[in-house]
Order: sequence, then structure tokens, then C-alpha cells
Amino acid sequence: MKVKSTLQISKSYLNKILLTCLVLLAIKAVLLPPFDIQLRSEEPRRAVVSMEMILSGDYMVPHLNDWPYYNKPPLFNWFMAGIMQVASSYEEWTVRLPGQLSFLITAGLIFLLCRPLMGRDQSLIAAFFFLTGGEILFYGIIIAGQIDLFYTLLVFVQIIFLYRGLTTNHGRKSLTLLSVSYVFMALGILTKGLPSIAFQGLTIVGWWIATRDYRILFKPGHYLGMLVALLLTGGYFYKYHLITGEGWTYVINLYKEAAQKSGLEGESSNVLSNAIEFPLNFLKTLLPWCLLLFALTSDKIRTRLWQSEFHKFLIVFIIANIPLYWFADYLSLRYIYPFIPFACILLAELISHPKSENLGSFLNKLFIALLLVAALFWIIGPILPQVDQLPFGLWQIFWSLAFLSISVFFWYKSYRSSWLLACLMVFMIKIQSTWVFYPLRSQDERINSLTAHVEPMFQASEGQSIYLFGTPDIYDSDASLGPFTIDQVRFESPMPVSYQHLYHITKHQGSVMKFETSMRPGQYYLARESDVKEMNVDISYQFEDDWLHHQLVICKLKE
Repeated sequence: MKVKSTLQISKSYLNKILLTCLVLLAIKAVLLPPFDIQLRSEEPRRAVVSMEMILSGDYMVPHLNDWPYYNKPPLFNWFMAGIMQVASSYEEWTVRLPGQLSFLITAGLIFLLCRPLMGRDQSLIAAFFFLTGGEILFYGIIIAGQIDLFYTLLVFVQIIFLYRGLTTNHGRKSLTLLSVSYVFMALGILTKGLPSIAFQGLTIVGWWIATRDYRILFKPGHYLGMLVALLLTGGYFYKYHLITGEGWTYVINLYKEAAQKSGLEGESSNVLSNAIEFPLNFLKTLLPWCLLLFALTSDKIRTRLWQSEFHKFLIVFIIANIPLYWFADYLSLRYIYPFIPFACILLAELISHPKSENLGSFLNKLFIALLLVAALFWIIGPILPQVDQLPFGLWQIFWSLAFLSISVFFWYKSYRSSWLLACLMVFMIKIQSTWVFYPLRSQDERINSLTAHVEPMFQASEGQSIYLFGTPDIYDSDASLGPFTIDQVRFESPMPVSYQHLYHITKHQGSVMKFETSMRPGQYYLARESDVKEMNVDISYQFEDDWLHHQLVICKLKE
């Protein structure tokens, strides 16, 4: 008995060590990459909108190139602008920090909010499954300057409080919980528009159908919550309208943005293609933990999963909302990030299920597979053609990590805590991959990408601020459902160029890069060559926009 007790204490102590290592590795992998890489995709656009808020002092009306920006509400940009001001910096790390913090906070809330619902161990596993899911860990946090990780945090809190509010019979407690859920729905609307309303409404209807309890539809918390949400969202858009007179244009365009990404206005061929590819893409976001789904071949596990009220609710949430993305005209994997925390909670239930002892052998094999992947990095790393460009001392760190991985393997042979060690190995593979990918990417960007044009552009402008010149794009947006159109609006926006140009120029000159449709004497402009070739201008620099592949020039009117 004494030996057994000593072993149990030792195992508990080793678990704490592993958990501490996992937390430190998560912070390292997410917040402390070894090298900076340029903003990409939507990141620079989010950055420029936030920077223009700070530079102009106008936080109520989002702008891009000093023109109203209608595609997204401002909440995420407020968060980013706040971090930029606290840090007194517009660098890439301040752009990505809101998303990175949101990712870590979501994991922490999975543990804290789910612990009363599913126990400490399961909620802990779910949190680390979320942190080590392949899509976000290996790609999502690299482009964390986008809106989606922050939005995932809001949706997670919204749905957890919705569950608590719908399933409690205590009137005052239900009122409070549902009200909180609607508050986070409103914050989601102020972040990404209409999808938050769909998450709330479809989940409530789905739960009503699953439980056949019509009383959940008439809980007082719905009415109070909707009133609070209306005051928050309606208050903002009303204030926006008082300032600009274009509040309705803003709302219509947000509806159009959501409709265009759904199957409501999509081409049938695109919808069909996405429907075929979606299941594998969704599973890809959950690698390697989606491999645990094979446990659902057990009738007992499926039955027990459905009998748990909490897990049943999460299944209903996914089934009720996933068709909007499954049968969409276009899908980016980041659009389905809000589903990942809930999928990880369900996977945690599978791995910790009393009838899941057979998963032990599967996890053993999974750990070995992860170790082999890590070994592959060790083998191919030294023979990469760019190895001579890597920073001094990098490979000493690299081989130290290899040694640590081998040590973990031998530890594992005598101490089998499979999911902990598997998560540890995923973090180690992530860190190894960044030590190879980041420096090579960073080196390439300094030589071949947009940053190479920043200094020449400002040399060509003699250090003066650069404006954007061209013909505005005209957009028609409408609020329609199938053949029925409620209203239609038309608005103009600046001529599109790579948002990285806008970001780097705005950051360098410390002032808004305004878009103008006519040139002023003595002012330097970034313009398309085709737009100024018939004008009386001096061209001092020329290069190609790597997004739309137009020839761009730095120019000014001849004196």
C-alpha cells in the first residue's frame, strides 16, 4: 500500500510538471515566435483601420484611406487600437497580439467555464486540445491579426452562457445567464455582423426541437437580453448614422457581406464543390485529435455522449449552425474557428470516457507518429538549401530540442500519460517548425517582398507623406433573401491596392494615407501607371502590386 501511494504521489507530481511545461510551451509558441514575418491576408487591412482610428482620433466611424469602411463593425479594431496605444507601436506583433491573446484566453475559459459542467480533467483536456489543434496552432496564430480568433472567443462565451441560461430552472439565474449570452451576441455583431444572430437563433431553435420543450422559448432572459443587445448594437449604429448619415448603408453592406459568404447568393457549382470538400476541411482544423472520432463506432459511447445534456447541447449547436458554412459559396477555414472549441470539448469526452480504454493503445500509436514527424524535421532540417542563411546558434537550439524529444520518449516508455505527452509533442513540433519556417520566410521577405519597396518609395517622395490616387470603386449592396429584395444602396470606396502597401506607408509616415481622386501640386501619390500615363506627372519610382498585379508608381504633378 505504501509503494502504491508513493507511486500515485509521484504520478501526480509528474502530471503537474507536464502541465507546467505545456502552459509554458503554449505561451512560447503563441506569443514568442523566434522571428517576425510580414502581415498577410486580411491582417494589414485590420491594422490600417485601427491605425487610422488612432491617427484621426475618430473611433466611431471606421475608415480606410480616410474613406468610410463598411465591411466590418469596429469592436476588433478598438481592441487592436488599444493595444497599439498601450505599446506605442504599430509593429506586426501589436497587430497580432489581440488574436493571440484571444486564443489563449479562449483556452483558459474552456477550462474555467466547462469545469463545473464536465469536471476538471475533461475540461483541461479540452483546453489543451484547442491549443494544439493543427489548423490554429500551425497557421491561425501566424495570421492572428485577423478578426477570427477574437470572434471565436466571443462566440464561445455567448454559447456557453446560452446553454446555462436555457437549462437552469432558477428564474433569476436564468435571466442573468441569458442576458450575458445576448450581451456577447451583441459584441459579436459589433465584431463581425450578422453571424452572431444566426448562432443565437439557430441554436435556440435547435435546442427546442431536440428537447421538445417550448418553455425555453419564453424565458424572460430572452426579452431582457434582446433589449440589451438592441441597445448596444442599435445605439452604435444610430450614433454612426448621426455622424455620417450613412448608418443604413453600413447595415445593408454588413448583411451583404454575410449573405455573399453563405449559399444564399452563391453559384451552385461553388456551393456543391464546397459541400463536397467541407467535411475533410473541418476535420483538418482538428488534427490530430479528430482521429479520436473512431471511438464513435461504439454504440455505448455514442449513447452516453447524447445522454449528457451539455454534450448534447454542443452537438445541437454544431448541427444547427454548420450548414451555413457547409453549403456556402466560399469557405475559408478561419470562418469555422468558432466551432473548434466545442468540437474539442466533445473530443475530450471521447478520450476520457469510461468505455474508452481501447483509446489507450490508439494514443500510444499517435504519440509514436508525432515523434516520427518530429524526427523528420530533425533529418531534413540540416539539408535545407537555405541552411547557410539561418541565424548563428539556431542549430544548437534545434538539436537541443531533438535531445529533449528523445528524453521525453524514454520517459514515456515508463510513464504513460498519453494525452499530456501527445500535446507536449505537438507543441515541440510547432516550435521546431517555426525555427525552420520563420527565419527562412523572414529572410525572403526582407529581400523579395513589399518591405523592399518601402525605403525606395520614401526616397522617391523625398521623405514627404504619400497619398493614394485613382478612381474609386463603386459597389451595389442589397438586403435580399432569395428573390426578395428589401433595399439596395450604392457607395464608393478607394481604389484597391495591396493592403500591405497601405500598412507599411501609414506606419512609416505616421499619418493617414488619404485616397484622393484629383492630384494637388507638390503632393506625392501612389497610383496605377495606367491612371496617370496621360497626365502631366513626374514618376520617381515604379514597381508591381503583388496582389492585383498592376504597375504602381510614385508620382507628383509637374511644376
